Amino acid sequence: MNIEKYHKIFFDETSEELNSLENLLLDIDRVSSDIESINSIFRLFHRLKSSSAMMGLNNFSDLSHHAEDLLSGVKEGRIDIGESVTGALLSVVDTMRRLIKEAESGNITGYRSDDLLIRLKEICGETKGHENNPPLPPLEK
Repeated sequence: MNIEKYHKIFFDETSEELNSLENLLLDIDRVSSDIESINSIFRLFHRLKSSSAMMGLNNFSDLSHHAEDLLSGVKEGRIDIGESVTGALLSVVDTMRRLIKEAESGNITGYRSDDLLIRLKEICGETKGHENNPPLPPLEK
């Protein structure tokens, strides 16, 4: 299968989804206890993960996967959706835009976002040196 013909569609759709994600994240303070908003953000990251993996953009897909992990923690009540979480997810969106620009110019391996991945893992409590917080009550449905 020649996926080159699908790149333009992928880039256009991804750009729209990143804009939607950014808008939802910037509005998260107002709706932080709204599980539907969190689910919408989660679904966008999930779609981005799947479609980028199909395009061979592994760094992009990996970053999406870690954003999903973080949002799973929010949905389960283990992580509070505060400024650090919102800031980290907005950084993910910015990094994804950079990765897409690189992919559009032919660099599908993209730059490594190791520092951001570490930051996401720290928030999720997956790295050494980060204290796991006691669970928070789950978000209201």
